[in-house]
Order: sequence, then structure tokens, then C-alpha cells
Amino acid sequence: QQSVPPFDCTPSANAMAGDGAGGEASAKKTTGKNRVKRGPPQNTNTEFLFTRGQILSVVAVVAVLIVARFFFDDGTSKSTDSDDVLDGQDLYEVLEIKKESTDKEVKKAYRTLAMKWHPDKIDWAKTPGAKINFERITKAYDILSDPMKRGIYDKEQKLMEKSIQSNTVAISTANYDELVKGQGIWLIQTYVDWSDRCQYFSAMWEEVGNRLQGAIGIGRVNFGRDKGLGARLMGKRDIPPSVAIFDGEEELRRLRWEFHDVTVDGIVKLVAQAVAERYKARVINEAKQLEEWVRADTVPRLLFIGKAGCREQILSTAQAGQLGGLSIATTSKMSIGTLAVANVKPPCLLVYRGHFGEGPEVYTGRWEGEEVGGWLRARQRLTFPLLHQHNFHAVCGGQTWCSLAVGKTSDLKTTAKTLLLQAAAKVEGEIDVVLAVGGLEIATQSGAAAMVGAAEGDIVLLERTEHHKLGAGEGRLRMFVIKAADAREAETLGSKLVSTMRGTSSFPKEGHEAQLLQALLPPSSSILEVVGEALSEMSVEKQILLYTLLLFAGLFAICPCLKPLILAADRALHPPPQCRGALRR
Repeated sequence: QQSVPPFDCTPSANAMAGDGAGGEASAKKTTGKNRVKRGPPQNTNTEFLFTRGQILSVVAVVAVLIVARFFFDDGTSKSTDSDDVLDGQDLYEVLEIKKESTDKEVKKAYRTLAMKWHPDKIDWAKTPGAKINFERITKAYDILSDPMKRGIYDKEQKLMEKSIQSNTVAISTANYDELVKGQGIWLIQTYVDWSDRCQYFSAMWEEVGNRLQGAIGIGRVNFGRDKGLGARLMGKRDIPPSVAIFDGEEELRRLRWEFHDVTVDGIVKLVAQAVAERYKARVINEAKQLEEWVRADTVPRLLFIGKAGCREQILSTAQAGQLGGLSIATTSKMSIGTLAVANVKPPCLLVYRGHFGEGPEVYTGRWEGEEVGGWLRARQRLTFPLLHQHNFHAVCGGQTWCSLAVGKTSDLKTTAKTLLLQAAAKVEGEIDVVLAVGGLEIATQSGAAAMVGAAEGDIVLLERTEHHKLGAGEGRLRMFVIKAADAREAETLGSKLVSTMRGTSSFPKEGHEAQLLQALLPPSSSILEVVGEALSEMSVEKQILLYTLLLFAGLFAICPCLKPLILAADRALHPPPQCRGALRR
């Protein structure tokens, strides 16, 4: 884009601005004071709104933000402290002596145990725990044999006798793997008994434990007794009391005393945010969002209606997230809850396993982890989804048998659905088996129907074998087709399904799951849905970084377009001195 020409009000400039030879001739005839010297031609293509130094400065700032985001130590660095080997055990108990033992008795006990567990006396490879026992007694002797170290240790033990009592779980190196790893989300506090801050925080911690009891795991690590594990959980930049939320060994959130709301409600809210982010629970605030979310029948949909950040929300989100295979959403607006279920009474839990117009199943039991988890586990499968490439495993789940009605969309949502569900109930009443059900739309999934050999109105029965490969799509399939003539009544269809599953009729067509997945087409989706799904997979920190980079890119892209307007406005506000009089006239 060409820049705006220099603003000049002098008559000589106006004469020179004329085109043709006349303008040039008059300029040549002008002499003396009236001669106007032309400066060097201006390069209108090299003018920028920002200087090169300013651009480089902004790029440097963005680069520093990126480096800080990916390399900053957020306190999750793992410690390699040798106290790990002691598991928080008492040193006198490790050496099997009394606290009043003399130096000679300490040395004698060490020699006896060292001879018992020494690698020259016992094969560590064949004796589990031999190496760690030897390391423990060596570490204990190293402290108790030194008078200064022993005195410091004894003073610490006396201080720890005034321990802070708690109803939450006591976590140590010995039980950490069993309790925390692979057991869902935990809220863990690292503390010391002699700290005034820890004493002050203890009452608040107990209230948080009472509020969240049964929703997630809650425990404490005594840093004074178990320095190795405490250092690992606190990292390098935190001090007791240190509170963080973990999923296994992955840190989800850490309570920052200088930034967060350090109250009972604030900590519970922080836990709710961490659980929702971990299991990708979305928040629904509009009726349109609810309808779009419910219509996506890839997996069963779980909706919690109630106060944001309450125990019931945390419990249902954590249970559904650990179970897997569910799309989770929450809302705190009664208008949304009333749209979903008339006369709704929060807190309320809904599960959609079909289409939006069919209505959800409502949970009315107690808000306990086992009961909510069991209720959700029984509703992992969709009621009657339309099969496509992305929801095959959600439809059939881990079941051996899966039945599909083939037909038009209008029929699959009405008569075919009712018929197949009634027949499936008859099958499950006669045979001890779970029969997954769904629909295969003939118009959009004609390739899959042709592969199976089914036509409109037929019922396809899939037997999945090689169970260890079901999740990877590599299992073998036996495909049976029940013709439309035998699928007009639920009683007749149920009997046909039972005889087929018992192997008394029909000859199957065999193949692989991968072949069927290849024949199935994915559901149609817009670009916005694809982008939205990709963004939902990103963490909050990465989303903020992406939006920051897009903002800078947008500013640099739009500034050249606005440059002529900005320059014109600047000249209008700040005209040259020779033009001010003309402007006043």
C-alpha cells in the first residue's frame, strides 16, 4: 500500500504537484528565492508503523513467555533425597534398639543387621527387599553414630510428639504407591508439626476434608518424618503447609498462598476446577449449548445440575471421569435444568443415552462414591445410537454381541428402535449376556451395510471374538444377518436372536473389526466443531499461550491496513506550522 503523500500547503508545492511538461517547465524557470529544491525521492514502500527495534522487542517478549511456560520449575520437580529409603520410619526401630542405647550398642546392632543383609551373605536378586533393608540400616547408623546428628534427630522427635491430629489419610513412602498411584484424584497436604502456619491451617484442612469426604482422596504427608516423599510432593519452591491436587504422580493444581483464595470455599473451588479440567467437563450456560451437546450421540452424556464447585459436582465428575466413555457437562442455572427436566431439584444428575427428545435418566440415590459410580457404570452404553466410524467402540463397548437395525433415519428413531430394544430385553432374559444395540443408517453407511450383506429392514448381529484385541479394533467379527421378514415382531425377532447366538441357525460371514471400521464413514462435522474439539483437548495454560500468540499476530496483520488512516488522523491533529493559518481561515 502506498503511504499518504507529505502534507504541504505552499503554492510552490501545489505548482509542482501538477502533472505534464508544463509543471516541469515552470519549475525550471523559477530562480532565486522562488526556486524550490526537491529532496531525494521518498521510498513509500519502506515506511512501517513500528520500527524494527520495536518489532524485535515484542518478538523477544513472546519468546521469553514461551520459554518460561515450558521450562519454569512450578514446584513439581522430583527429589532424589536419600531419606526415601527410610519410609518415615523411626531410626531406633530400624536398628532394633532402644532410645537410651549407648554408642556401643548402636554399633553392635548395626554390625549384626549389616551381616544379615550384606550382599556377600545374601543374594539381593533373589531376596525382595534385601537391598532396601541394607540401605535403611546404613542410613540409620550414619545418623545415630554421630553425636551431633543424633542430638538433632532426638530433638526433632520430641517436637513431633506434639503432632497435629487429622481425620484424613496419613500418606508415607510405604503406602504412597498403593493409595495414590492409579487411584484417581487426591488432595494432599505436606506439613510439619512444629510450624505455626501448619497449626493455624489444620482447622481449615479438617473442614475441607469433611466437605470433600468420599468425593476424592484426601491425605497428608508429614515432612518431618518422611522428607523424601515430602520434598517430591512440595517441589523446590514451596514450604509447609503445601497443598496440591494430584492424579497419580501428575500435579493438576497447587495452592498458591499469595494468589488463591485460602479459605474452605476457595480450596473446594480449586479442587472443582482441577477435577473439571482433568476430565474435560464443559460448562453449559445457554439452552442452545445444551441442545447441541445432547444431540451429539457419540457417547453417553452426563449433566450435573447444581451449585458450581459443590461436593456433589466434584463427586459425579470424578466418578464419571475415572469410569471413562462419558461426555461430562455441568450447569448451575435453574433455567437450563428446567429445560432438561421439569421440576428439577438440584443437586441432580442426568444421563442422556439417546436423542434429545427422549429425555434423560435421573439419579435419585445417595451421593456416595460407590453408589454414583455403580449407577453410571450401568449406563456406559448408549440406548440406541446410530453407528458411525467414531462411536463403534462406544456402541458395542466391551461386549461380545452387538445388534444393529438397518434402515432409514426416521424408521431407526421410531419403530425399528422400539422393536430391537424389546427383542434385546427378551434375549437378555433368556441368555446370561449383555446385548448392545444400535442403528445403521442405510443412506450414509451403505458401504458398511454392503460389507455385512444387509438391506433395509434387516437386523445385523455381530459376534466379537479375541477379547484382548477389542479395544484396538483388531478383533475378529462373525456377522449374522436376520432378514426383514423375521424382524417384524419383537417376540419373533427375540427368538431368532437367541437361536442365532446359541449357534443353532444361520451361517456367519467372518471378517475383522478393522474392515468394518474402514467401511463406516465418520459423522459430518463443521470446521468450527473440529476446532472446538481440538481446543478442548488443550490445557488452560496452552490455550492462554495460543490466544496470546494469535493476538500479537492479529495486531501485526491489521496495523499495515490501518496505517493510512492513522497517518491522516495524526496530520489532521498535528498539522505543519505553515498550514495552521490556512486551517484557521
